[in-house]
Amino acid sequence: MAATCRTCGAPLPSFSFGAAKDQCENCRKIHAAVQPNFEKVEGTSAPRTNEAVSAPQSPAAVQTPPPIWQSATFFLMAINVAVFLIMVLKNPSAFMQPTNQELLKWGADFGPLTLDNQPWRVITSGFLHIGIIHIAVNMWSLWILGKIAERFVGPTSLVAIYLLTGVGASLASLAWDPVRVSAGASGPIFGFIGAMIGILYMAKDRLDPVARKRMLNWVVRIAVINLFIGLTAGIDNMAHAGGLVTGIVIGALLVITLRNRTQDRGAVRRNIFIGAAVVLVLLFYAVRVAKYNVVLAYHGEVALESKDFPAALTHFKEYVAARPNDPDGHATLGYIYQRSGKYPDALDEYNKSLALKPDQPDVQLNIATIYAAQGRTDEAIKLFDQNASQIDLTPGGKIDADTYKQFGEAVMKGSPSKAEEVFRAAIKIAPDDVEAHSDLARVLILENRPDEAAKETKTAVELGNKILNKAEQQVKP
Repeated sequence: MAATCRTCGAPLPSFSFGAAKDQCENCRKIHAAVQPNFEKVEGTSAPRTNEAVSAPQSPAAVQTPPPIWQSATFFLMAINVAVFLIMVLKNPSAFMQPTNQELLKWGADFGPLTLDNQPWRVITSGFLHIGIIHIAVNMWSLWILGKIAERFVGPTSLVAIYLLTGVGASLASLAWDPVRVSAGASGPIFGFIGAMIGILYMAKDRLDPVARKRMLNWVVRIAVINLFIGLTAGIDNMAHAGGLVTGIVIGALLVITLRNRTQDRGAVRRNIFIGAAVVLVLLFYAVRVAKYNVVLAYHGEVALESKDFPAALTHFKEYVAARPNDPDGHATLGYIYQRSGKYPDALDEYNKSLALKPDQPDVQLNIATIYAAQGRTDEAIKLFDQNASQIDLTPGGKIDADTYKQFGEAVMKGSPSKAEEVFRAAIKIAPDDVEAHSDLARVLILENRPDEAAKETKTAVELGNKILNKAEQQVKP
């Protein structure tokens, strides 16, 4: 039987000089066009392909790639850099380290917002960076890996992979840690690595085996090293893993297009990308359902900070219904009831919290405050004294100044000395709290200490004036 080409099936010459070949002349030229070769990139053996894997079908189809500034890689880099420059022009402090609020303003990923009514953040976060060092590292990586990936899949597919793997990275991050503020192109960059792994692994019969193995080893090594580096605190490694896995799946599916006729491949690729987008949308809703309690807790906390107790109550009642075994949820709901004057409901929620987690001195202190408000002064002081020594009085601790002020108000008539102790604790928590200084002045008057009372009153007036002056400055045009 006559020998035939292993790629196209064409007859091979029965006799030839030199080494025997298992491909015809045309297929050898095509194979050479897509076969990876290697060159040094920043001291590392990095692969470079000469053309997209699926592009050439004849020697005439092999073309010199366009200049880098006409490539999709350059286009994606330009968008990232433009977003960063505009953000810095609007706020120069963002050049080194933008705040979380600035990042959220520009489209960073954050579960309580993304999973609520701002799903577009899963895309915009992939073009936003956290300071000059962050964007410099990511753009260098995008430059190196984007050029390589673009030779495999072409410019249009590269942009599609960037967007889809960026969404995959965001969803993995949201599923793992929905309250993290996340941004950067590293998720899509890992997506490029994943796409190359998927293509190289699945297209075994279309690439030179030696060069393919070297390139596959190189991209897998890059992925492993960078995932290991991503274990460092502050790096959203789950986003990296999400981009990588999404890229591997898309890359493997793209190899299917090689089995179709040239004129059909564009439609097949388009269907693959549409299918991937549909799957990611479904995954988004799955993550949203699984993590919606985070959205409820966030909006409840925001309402609580602004002392909008009715709104906070609505959010936390829904949160506790969704997570009945969360002691912190019951404790927060109890506090909202307490601040709303619904003491029986508050005590009920506090007791549920303590049943789930007994060692909570802050909850016990809130119960003591309710006892004091109900006129059970002796019980209140006893419970307060049992737990006060375990309370962190530094600003930002688990107990806020309002809790102490409430307790002080409740015991002021029955035990002025205890009220003084409590108001001084409130001032330690919130040194600039005007009301705490005023309350302390009232207690000092009851204790017949007019000089000290006058001093506290003066402090309260000065703090009040500072607040008024600051408010006036903000109102001025």
